[in-house]
Amino acid sequence: TVLKVHGVPDELEILVHRLRSGIEREESARRLDSLLRPRLRRFYSSLGFSSTAAEDLVQRALIRVFQHVEGLRQEERFLPWLFTLARNLGYSAIRDRREQRLELPLDADLEAPGRDQESAAREARERIALVERRLRELPEQQRRCLVLVVRDELSYAEVGELLGLSFLTVRNHVARARAFLRRALADEDRER
Repeated sequence: TVLKVHGVPDELEILVHRLRSGIEREESARRLDSLLRPRLRRFYSSLGFSSTAAEDLVQRALIRVFQHVEGLRQEERFLPWLFTLARNLGYSAIRDRREQRLELPLDADLEAPGRDQESAAREARERIALVERRLRELPEQQRRCLVLVVRDELSYAEVGELLGLSFLTVRNHVARARAFLRRALADEDRER
């Protein structure tokens, strides 16, 4: 089954269908790679990975996609499956990075960050924590729609298909969530 948005099959779902069916496998894989690679790069960058680390994770994710896409039963579930796979790879890489840091010898010659770097990093962590707290205050559907549109860069139509909502409902949820976050962050800045 190929997912249709407004009666027209989406290119991503068509490519997944062609790949699973073995239709022009190499060309379908190449085109799917070109569609997914930028999305995955942005996803890993949003998790704080350097461009080199993000590219490595993108490559690992795409290898798994092409190895296991035939086991996917529904093309319309491809994006949630892809981002679950990508998220798990990212979390594993973060965990591995933490474990490697713990293994550094105590006398390792590490350059200590300057005060400006420390203060900027602390402010960034505080801002991220604030956004995360405010996100948790949103109604669940608004939060889910916003995260899928902003973090995962899905279209309103893709989010609607994924969550069983209309295009307009998704658009309204995202607009309300953004407005709430803008107000909350502005209020926080005024209080400082």
